[in-house]
Amino acid sequence: MKLTKEQLTELISYIDEATLIDDRDREIQKHKQSDLYYSKRHIPGEHDYWHYKRIKNNLTDFIGSLTNRNVEDMTALHRIKYYTGDGNKPHTDQSDYTIVIILNSDCKGGQLILNDIPQLDFNQTGDYIMYNGGLERHSVTPITEGTREVLVAWYKNSNRNDISNTKSII
Repeated sequence: MKLTKEQLTELISYIDEATLIDDRDREIQKHKQSDLYYSKRHIPGEHDYWHYKRIKNNLTDFIGSLTNRNVEDMTALHRIKYYTGDGNKPHTDQSDYTIVIILNSDCKGGQLILNDIPQLDFNQTGDYIMYNGGLERHSVTPITEGTREVLVAWYKNSNRNDISNTKSII
C-alpha cells in the first residue's frame, strides 16, 4: 500500500509535533536490543530511534485511520533510522498487529523479508505494510548504501478473533 504525497507530508508534520517518551525533547536514543540487529552501537551501521508516547494525538489518529486500531491497543511507536550496515535479524514481535511505514528510502539493501519471502513492492518512500508481527517471522536485510527511515507501530489485539488468522497485507 502507498501513502499519497499529501498523506506523507501530513504524517511527517504529525511526527514533528508528537511527544517523545519521557518528554526528552527530540533526544535520539540508541536501541538497547542489539541482539536483533546486525550492527553494534557507536560504530558505522548503528541506527537511531525515537520512541513516542502512545497517547491520542494527530500522529496516533493518523496511524489508527490506516490500521483501524485504537491508540489504547498500541504497545509501542518508534521512528527508526537505519544506516549502512544496519538491518534486523529474523524475529517475531510481541504484538498482534504491526504497521511499518517507509518515511524515507534513499538506500540500497534494507529489504523486508516476511515469512521468508522478500517484499519486493515494499521499498519506496510512502510505502506501508501491515501484518501480524507476533506470528509472522520477519527481518530486514542490511543496508548496503545510504539510509532508510521508518515509522513502526505495534498493537495488542483487544478482539482476539480480529487478527488471529490475518496474513500480510500489502
